[in-house]
Amino acid sequence: MNNYIFDSHCHIQNSSITEDDRDISRYEMEMSREYSFAIAKKIQTLPLNSVGMMSTTIEDSRRMCEIITILKEEEDQMKKENKELPVKAYYGFGIHPWFCENTLKNHEDWQQQLEKLVIQYPKATIGECGLDKVARNYATKKPFSMPVQTEFFEFQFRLAAKYQRPIIIHSVKTVGKLFEFIRKELKSSIANIPPKIMFHSYCGSVDITRSLLNLTQIRDRFYFGFSFFVNSRIQHNLDILTLIPKNRILIETDLHEMDDVPEAIEKIYQHLKSYSSWSSIIDDFYQLTYENAKDFFTF
Repeated sequence: MNNYIFDSHCHIQNSSITEDDRDISRYEMEMSREYSFAIAKKIQTLPLNSVGMMSTTIEDSRRMCEIITILKEEEDQMKKENKELPVKAYYGFGIHPWFCENTLKNHEDWQQQLEKLVIQYPKATIGECGLDKVARNYATKKPFSMPVQTEFFEFQFRLAAKYQRPIIIHSVKTVGKLFEFIRKELKSSIANIPPKIMFHSYCGSVDITRSLLNLTQIRDRFYFGFSFFVNSRIQHNLDILTLIPKNRILIETDLHEMDDVPEAIEKIYQHLKSYSSWSSIIDDFYQLTYENAKDFFTF
């Protein structure tokens, strides 16, 4: 195992347990405590140091609570034996933009439920949340409502600021809109800004990246995650690496399936490491991104 591999954004709390489980709906499997125990156990077999697991719905957040509780019990037992868990698990509670409409329909008190979880788990980050102009509702084939997404995102952003938690943001064709919102909140008060902000699978343009980093009061709060699945397809991502401070770059998989994580981590590692301007500067890119992620999740 490489001691410096940190998958800063994934959804492996919803992984299958065996190859045969891949065709079974995750939501059919996740209702049992036995499943949560199996997930917690499988996380500890991953060939990496740490993971950042992000929830996407109220139900997902509740499942996360069960897995985290199991891991905490295991960690406490290991400490009694002067040992540590092989893999450190960090986590977040949030409502993904794809699931805002369903949440509004099924949970009238979603705001209270989410805030209650954040209070109950002081080590939880906020996420995954954000805005997405491209994704469509599977049933209606229509784009997800931007006003509804905006309502959910702004609440979660302000929740992160209120409780001083890092926030993990999903953004597809909306980085400019997010920039304007953050600038407006900052103009009102710096207290409105969460202590750390991760743009996961970041796809912002060179110009909007400059604009974000020109917010000098809070530029040190921004972190930028890159996944092979998303970022290998976008040519200008290598160009923006000249702008982003090296201590703010994260690598991630954004995957559900644990068995696919090692290959995805290696692919994004090689993709970013191949950037020619870095090859002579960075001796260990894994260690760099590990330290960056550890810094993001430490609060």
